[in-house]
Amino acid sequence: MLDVVDLFKERDTRDELGIGAVRDSFADQLFPGTSTIKTRARYFLLVPWTYQRLEKKGVSSAQMPDRARRAETDLIEAIERSDDKDRNIGKYAKTTLKRLPSSVYWQGLSVWGIRAFAGAQSQYYRSLDRHHTQLGRHTRRTEERDAEHDDLVVPNWHAGLMPPPADFPEECSLRLSRAEAEYLSERIRLSPRSTDSLLAELVARRQPWDQVDFAWQHPQVASLPAPMREQLLHACNFSEVMHGASLLYNLILAEQAHLNDAVRDYRDLHSPQRGRHGCGRAALTCEVKMIPHEAKRVEIPPNPKRTLVSTSVCSNAFAEPVVSKRSRR
Repeated sequence: MLDVVDLFKERDTRDELGIGAVRDSFADQLFPGTSTIKTRARYFLLVPWTYQRLEKKGVSSAQMPDRARRAETDLIEAIERSDDKDRNIGKYAKTTLKRLPSSVYWQGLSVWGIRAFAGAQSQYYRSLDRHHTQLGRHTRRTEERDAEHDDLVVPNWHAGLMPPPADFPEECSLRLSRAEAEYLSERIRLSPRSTDSLLAELVARRQPWDQVDFAWQHPQVASLPAPMREQLLHACNFSEVMHGASLLYNLILAEQAHLNDAVRDYRDLHSPQRGRHGCGRAALTCEVKMIPHEAKRVEIPPNPKRTLVSTSVCSNAFAEPVVSKRSRR
């Protein structure tokens, strides 16, 4: 019994099969620079503006972590006073916020080509003293400039980064201006790490669409380039397989607990006729071949912290997606 209680104390997430890496790979290929914890696009500008401002003040490497944190938490209040504050990071935590916007958006800023510094935030902080020294030497040279000297100062941010509004950071909202949206669109389309992605393709089309639950349900999926349709097909198949595994696991638990109603529900959800994602496989130019299997006895290895040992499950709902020859041409 104590072992069961200890399980509820575990806070870590386990991925013993490496499924998360496959999931993240699909996300990075289709929508690079984005993630579920990012809230608003304007943070892609607010973060570099904040750091540029501190760099211009000559903040040292030792002072930058505290100064940057104070600057970012000050933005929370400024955003809360604005007319567009929806999904303001730190709205409730304020100065006790654990993960700052710069931490959330740091990787995405690099992917979209807005952050030129190649390294983690801690490395960026440590590099500032040297950066200030090199910048000072560069600005003091008024004569005999040459290529060898002029390239000593490597910028930390995109050279074309648009300047912040005159009232920043005292006044700040999360609404993008037209010019800011155009700049971010350009970065997504031209940055080498995002240029061939589904995100860049949809941004380039500049057409609004209704929200969908999954990327492969997008109304324009049939007109996407063939490589993107193939990516979406693989992503859809992977999502279906993992959803099926989750249903199967719950079915096993329901059978072990003799919950007949739950067993019936999970068998129904796990049937080939119940598709969760609506892959739109016709639009993706593929065929799905259902390969039935007879019921099998699944043996689960004993675990001192688990009560399940074995159960009988019906596996005739598993499907093997087969990409048709037409989609490979």
